[in-house]
Amino acid sequence: MREHVIDTATGLKLNLDDPQADQIALEDIAGGLARVCRFGAQSLRFHSLNDEAARAWVAQIDDRVAGFVAATLDPESDIGEISMVAVEPDRQRVGIGAALTRTAIEWLRDSGMSVAIVETGGDPGHLPARRTYESTGFTPLAVCRFFMAL
Repeated sequence: MREHVIDTATGLKLNLDDPQADQIALEDIAGGLARVCRFGAQSLRFHSLNDEAARAWVAQIDDRVAGFVAATLDPESDIGEISMVAVEPDRQRVGIGAALTRTAIEWLRDSGMSVAIVETGGDPGHLPARRTYESTGFTPLAVCRFFMAL
């Protein structure tokens, strides 16, 4: 039987057929979530766990993951993107999302980006996200996207 092993962001060789939960670092979890979000969401570019142009951070409270943020750099355009911010529902509206967003912004700025972007929905369910982004310094820009079912 062939082993399914991946190299993680922290250098762990993780056997997917027999993962040892106590060996997986939070950085690996965040990196994996960022990878999934970058591959399956609105972004057009894929970033691996070991990509220097991608980072993810995890907020932890009482030894439990409370949320995470993922961000990427585009040195050619000097634009950094916060690709995903997620906070556990029972931990929302206490500043975790804003703290994670500020952490990503700081990394984008320190990495030489001149612009940071983040996207969210315009529907009522995304109002808390919009408030978080505005509270951390983002300015909304109206965008109209058209979709067609094929």
